[in-house]
Order: sequence, then C-alpha cells, then structure tokens
Amino acid sequence: MSRFASRAVLCSILVLTAVAAGAAEPQALLRIDRPDDATRELLHHAGVAVIAELEHAVLAVGTASEIEAKAGNLGLGAIVLDASAEASSFALAGLREGAVVADLAGCGEVLWQEDSWILLRNPGFEQPACLGSTRFMMTPLRLEPVRAAQAPPKAYSSFAEGQGELLDPDPLVVDMLTELDTAFALAHWQGLVNAASTRYSTSTGCQTAATYVYNLFDSYGLNPEYQYHTGGHAPNVIGTIPGRVTPEQVYILIGHLDDMPSSGSAPGADDNASGTVMVTALAELMSVYDFASTVKFIAVTGEEFGLYGSEYYAGSAAAAGEDIQAVFNADMIGWQGNGSPNPENLDVNYNTASAWMGTLLNQVAADYPVGLAVNAFVCNDMAYSDHWPFWQQGYSAVCAITDNEGFCGQSGSYPYYHTSNDTIANCGGGGPAFLAASMRLFLAAAGHLADPLCARTAVPTGVTAQPAGNNHIDLAWASAGAGLSYEVHRTPGGCVDPGPDTLVGETTNLYLTDATASGGVLYGYTVRSKDPSGYCLSEPSTCVEAQTTGSCTEPPYFAGVEAVINAADATCLLTVDWSLPIDVYCGGAVAYNVYRSLTPGFVPGPSNRVASLVAATSWDDFDVFYGERYYYVVRAVDLGNGAEDHNTVELSGAPTGPPDIGTWIDDAGDTDPAQLTPTSPWTVATTGGHNGPKVYATGSYPDNVCAGVTSAMMHLGTGPQLSFWSKYSLETGWDKGEVQVSTNGGTTWARVPVNYPASSGYDNDACGLPTGTYFTGTNNNYAQYSASLATWANQDIRIRWVLSSDTSVGGSGWWVDDIAITNVEVPSSCESGGSPYPGPFGKAAPGSGATGVPTDGLTLSWNASTNVSGYEVCVDTVDNGLCDTTWESIGDVMSTVVSGLDELTSYSWQVRAVNGNGSTEADGGVWWWFITTPYLFGDGFESGDTAAWSVTLP
Repeated sequence: MSRFASRAVLCSILVLTAVAAGAAEPQALLRIDRPDDATRELLHHAGVAVIAELEHAVLAVGTASEIEAKAGNLGLGAIVLDASAEASSFALAGLREGAVVADLAGCGEVLWQEDSWILLRNPGFEQPACLGSTRFMMTPLRLEPVRAAQAPPKAYSSFAEGQGELLDPDPLVVDMLTELDTAFALAHWQGLVNAASTRYSTSTGCQTAATYVYNLFDSYGLNPEYQYHTGGHAPNVIGTIPGRVTPEQVYILIGHLDDMPSSGSAPGADDNASGTVMVTALAELMSVYDFASTVKFIAVTGEEFGLYGSEYYAGSAAAAGEDIQAVFNADMIGWQGNGSPNPENLDVNYNTASAWMGTLLNQVAADYPVGLAVNAFVCNDMAYSDHWPFWQQGYSAVCAITDNEGFCGQSGSYPYYHTSNDTIANCGGGGPAFLAASMRLFLAAAGHLADPLCARTAVPTGVTAQPAGNNHIDLAWASAGAGLSYEVHRTPGGCVDPGPDTLVGETTNLYLTDATASGGVLYGYTVRSKDPSGYCLSEPSTCVEAQTTGSCTEPPYFAGVEAVINAADATCLLTVDWSLPIDVYCGGAVAYNVYRSLTPGFVPGPSNRVASLVAATSWDDFDVFYGERYYYVVRAVDLGNGAEDHNTVELSGAPTGPPDIGTWIDDAGDTDPAQLTPTSPWTVATTGGHNGPKVYATGSYPDNVCAGVTSAMMHLGTGPQLSFWSKYSLETGWDKGEVQVSTNGGTTWARVPVNYPASSGYDNDACGLPTGTYFTGTNNNYAQYSASLATWANQDIRIRWVLSSDTSVGGSGWWVDDIAITNVEVPSSCESGGSPYPGPFGKAAPGSGATGVPTDGLTLSWNASTNVSGYEVCVDTVDNGLCDTTWESIGDVMSTVVSGLDELTSYSWQVRAVNGNGSTEADGGVWWWFITTPYLFGDGFESGDTAAWSVTLP
C-alpha cells in the first residue's frame, strides 16, 4: 500500500497560490460537512474547489470567506484548517491496526483527525522513518480540484443504487476463468518475486522488474510501452488490447510494481507482487481474445512514494479526454488473512461515485464461477493506493485488499507489511489459492464489462504458393480450426523487400487462386484465419513467395504526396510535390494523377482528379482561393499498363499572399491549424481550452523535464505586443513556466517580461532557471497575460512556452491558449484566376448513358475551354476513369468523328484541353459512356445481300 512522497532535499508538495495575482485574501484550506453523497457535486456546481472527498467531510481550497458563504448557502458547516495554505504542504495519513497518533511523531504536524484519516501539515517526506513506516500509510494531498464524477455506464445505472441484476455469464469469460487455477496464479507470482531481489521504486531491481513485465506483455502481443513519470523511478508499463467496436471506452487493470523496504531484500510478495501479477496473469489470459472495448493492463511504480505512477497516468488520461469506464486496482490480495472471517473474503473499497462497481463485483461473484466471497463497501477515506488518483480525476475505480487494515471499520492487518519477510510463504498455505480466486473475480468483472467478441484464431500453417499459368498463382494451407474463413494477402517484391499489402481474397476453403497476379513480379503471400464473427483475426502466417507468367499489371510502388507549398504570392498558388516511385515493377514510364478536395479523408476518383498523367514530380495548382484549405492525394500510373497505385497519403495547404504587418493568432487549432510545435509532455489537448476545446497543455508532467511548445520563425514589426490566456497547476516554487524568445533559430533563448503571477526561490529545475517570478503554484481559472516584445522589434524570432520541473513532485500541468502577437508579419490575401492551364469546360454529345449510338460516323462534341492550343480525345471500353488506349490530338476544334466501333458495346470517352503548361479534362475529370447499336444485318435482309436469302414454297 502507498505511503507518501519523499524528496532528497527540502520537499514541498504542491501548495496553492492565490487564484488571481494580487488577491487580497490568501488561499485557505477548509473542512466542509458532507451529510450525504450529493455534497461533492453540489459544491462543485457552486464553484467550490473540492480537493478531497472523505467519509463525512470534503476538503476545499479558496478564499475562506467565499467558501464559507457558499457552503452556508447550502446549509453546510465549514471550518478553516489552514488560513494560508500557500505557506504549507499537506498529506493524508491513515493508521494501521494497532497504531496510534503518536507514531506519526516527526512525520508532520497533526492538523485534524477524523474517521479513518488524519490531515498532516508540512509532512516530513525526507525522513526515512516516515517513508518506510510499518505503522501508518500516507499520501500527499494535492491541492488541486477533484474533477466532477463520471456517470456509471448506462447499463449499470441501477447498480449505483446498490440494486444488482442477475448477470448472464458470457461463455467466453467462463472459458477464461477455467484457465485460471492456483498453479497458474502461483507461477505468475513466483516469476515476479524472483525477477529481482528488490523492487524499491528507485532501484535497479525495479527497472529489472519493469523490463520483466514489459517482456511478458510483449510476448502476449499487447504492444507494450514504458511510461516515464518521475526522475529516478522505474517507469510504468502498459499493455493494451484495442477494442474492436467501442475502442474509445477503456477498462483498466492496475497494480503497483514497486515495494518496500528501501534497503536489503524486498520480495514484496503481498505488497504488491500480488496486485501486479493479477495484471500480468489476466493480460496473458485475455490477450488471446478480442473485445468490444479497450482493455489496458498497467503496472505502475512510485506508489510507495506517493502514487507517482498512477497519478501521472490518471492526470494524463484526464487531460487527453480518455474515456475510462472502470479501474480495477489490486493491492495486497495474496495473504489468506488471519482466519476471520472463515472462509476469508476480499475487501473491496469504493467511493460514492464508484458504488456501481461494488455492486457489480458482488453480482459477478454470485453469477460467475469465481469461488470467492466479496465484502464491498464505501470507503471514501481510502486514499493510499493507485485507485485514488482516478477518483480525483472523476473516474470510477475500486481497490481490493485481503483485509482493509482497519480503514472504514474493516478489520485485519497483514503482519509482514513493508518488511523483508513479505514472502509468498508468509502469505500462508492458502495464499496462492486465495490469490487465484481474487484474480478470477477481476477477470470475470473486467471481461464481462469489456465484452469479449471471440477467441483469437490460430495462425494458419503449411502455406504454399505455386504458379498456375498466366497471371495465376495457387495458394493452399492447413486448417487452423473448424468454422473459420481465411484472408489471403500479397505484397509485390516478395517477403524480404515487400511493397504495399493487398487483400487478394477471402475464402472458407483451404485454397485460393490469385487470378490477378502480375506476370514477372515476385510476390510474398501470407494467410490469416478469421472467426465467424469477423472480429477475431489471427496474426499473419509465415510468408511464402511465388512468381508467374503473363501480362505485367502491377502498379508502381509509390509513397504519395510529400509537400504542399504555399507560394505566398499575389496570385494564389499551391505547389504539390512528390518523389519518384520506390519501385516500378512492370518497368514502364511513370506519370502522376493529382486529386484534390475541400474535405480531409476524401476518396480519390475521377470526380476530384484535377490533373492527369503529369510527367514531372510537382504540379502547380492555380485554381485555388485565398484562405481555403485544400487536401491532395497523388497517385503514380505505369504508362505501360495503365495501372495506378492506391496510396491514400494526404497533405493539405492554404494559399495566401505576400507577408504583411498584422496580428498573428493561434487558438491551438479550434479555428485554424495549431501553429506551435509541442515537445513532450506538451500536446495539443482536445479538451479544456479557453474559448474552444483545444489547448496547448502538458497534462501531469514528469520530473526533471525542460520542454516547450514552440513557434516557427516569424518577423516582428515595430511595437509588437504578446497576449495569451493560461491556467496552471505546478509545484509551487520548484516547478516553473516561462515565455522565451530566440533570435538565432532556437540556439539560445531570452526571457519575455510577462506579468508572471508567482515567485520561485529555487533554481534546481531542469532548465536551470534562476529565482524570480514565473508561472508556478496553482490557478485553475484562465487569466490573460501579456508582455511587450519591443526588445525584439524588426527581428526574426521564435517564441516558446517552456516548462521546467525539478527532480521530485509534480503537478497536473500548464495550459496555454488563444495567443495573439500584434505588429508581426502575417500572410496577406492573394488573387485567384491566374491559372496557366486550360479553363474548365464540358462535353456536349452523345450524352452519358446514350444507347443505339452508330458504329461509324459518330460525332463527339464538347464546349470550348479557354487558354487552349488544342484538344485530345480518348475512347476505350474500360470504365475506370483512365485512358486505356491513346489520347488522339484533334486540334483546336469542338468535335470529331469516330468510326470503326464494335456493335452492341459499351464505350467510355473523354476529351481534354491542352496547352504548353498542361491539360484539363472535361467535366472535372468525369468520363461519359455510351452503347453502340445492335448488329442488325446478319441475315442479309436489310442490307440487300440476296446470297443469304432462301425461298420456301408452300
């Protein structure tokens, strides 16, 4: 279980500064009565900054008189616990069974005691005896508002009132449960405990254990990632099963990897290898299934120091708008208990907002073959494990523990807590079986909620590929199981140097013929098995190669558009650039088709093709308008076979005129694309902005980071002024935010004299910023800040907002939005209509869809284009929007006569206007079609060919 944060030097856990610079009354910390479950939300709507919800009280920060008045309006009593919160730091503490308040001596001033919690002022985080105590638990009290609680999933709204409903056990979840026996649980438990002699969060052993978990996740195919959060600590480890139907909905299984004591052997079997192996064991079992929703498996670190890892994840998730539906936290679930009750049950803590999860777990234990008694209860005071940061961010979460250490009236206490005797053996002979049953509870609950769709299918084996005549290759493979279908994929270039992947076909047979293979091209083939639902698809089989004869039809291997460049000229112009193809498998000359749309993600086709068969590797688009954003796709065509590649790479640009003096504006992408480049932990967050949803934000940031969000080069005029809106929650005095300017492209930076809201007396942050005024402390309300940039007038500059943190303790971040800089060069407007290409025009006759068209003497006609030197016509029998025969030059005329067509045949036709700069197809590139007249003269009657006649006499 968690204890609290430490700092190698003087530590100051996040304290709150005045909400606005120059506030007359200091920020206070208050206790407010909590008579019922609605109190927190009532205070939230009244504008009170609640920082913790406990059993019979909430803690809040703000101007004391204002909070007292708002609480009084709701009929709630309020007591000032600290009249000047910015001068102190705070922690919540909980005594374990048998401990007394005197055990906290030297670990902070006891400011308040109530129910299961004690409020400490200026906790002694630097004291090893406090950090490693076996008598009590502590967690820093972050003076940051708790987010409004999320509603439970709609299907479980009645569960929030304690009204469980009979669950229909999912047979796939039941299948998973049958795999989770005591031996399986014990193997995972022993593997982690034996991975390192200690998992103390800042030790090399914890990093070794993190690597061990990472490798497990990797072996399960969970695309693991490390999440670094606090300098000197091992990282969090995250594995993910992406959802197939509602991937935005996330369910989390979490346990902390780090342990105690700080020196010597620290097996941490119960605290908390037991919780972490719940995560790894369930990851193994669930990894062979696909789910409707996303499931994440997280092993966090820094829990024993103050919930560092889980706080970082929860804060980052909230800032990014992650839709976390439920969090299952396991902490000390390996001890079989002290014999009371008998059989032992699992204590499950939930807060008011997570009550539906407590009801659900009781129902899961009743309806699924779990084999475990559940004791679920509300315990808002339980602030000492990795569920707490999720509660603070408004997410639903539970914390399970064998015995609740005396909190919320639940007895039982693990005797080997935070000692080197925390071993598997000391968890009792029944420990592994109890752990397995606890794992089954979490597996059944998380699996049921995430909705398994199917078990992932086996990888096909025995794949063969053989040439089978011109343009045909036969594929075969062994069965991967009953009732499966199979996808066959191919890549030109073979298995070693593969080109684009193409789905050849899908079949329920154990064979398939690729009838579209290009002659002379080496292909690599893989096969995947798919279950009847269509959701579960195996990994690809081993790649096999084959090559056949016949015509070469493979399109070029082309990377697509590489740049869209604004000319910034008086005439609106965008230049579209690309490189030569990576490979031209059939060896023909290559040209390029350019497609354009006003809508991102468009599907390229004849209706949006704006240039055909361009010979160069760039194309100028003059048919554009100032400020409009255009999206482009470029595809390569092998002129030898007419085959066009299928890439979907899309880039955009907006034409503007030459630079002029004006106001540079950036609202992080709400109205126009975001213009600053973020460096992690900075991102363009999609929620939480000032006037719109988007905002530049760090989220909960790591320790020891020096990172900014930075502009491109801009030229300032005379008397430039900067303004922007910001809010922030940075460790007071230690972590800082500053605005800086560079005149040499970013080699060196100078401070911008913004009206910074607070002071820092420390200089040991990652950027090495000196003492002075900065963004530091907390102001959760947006305020506008400004500065003169006259020092850099008439110069080229880059500007950035840089965050600098120290080596311990963070905050929930810095937000910057709605930036404006006056008297800076900004693009002016441009004039449209300067295109050097022929103007748009249309075809006239025969109309598209015409039938009975003559085979000889057919007149094709069209309207006039502008800026032309002539016209070219193409007629072919392939309806693909391309000329599959040849373009024939007609001259500067508006019609031509076509003869020699086949009877009763469908033809496509197009005309294009040309000049020395290029061509323009009629009707925006849309081809027309017609059908010729049927064959009428086969019997010679109408033609007068009497040789074919015969006479029959009566």
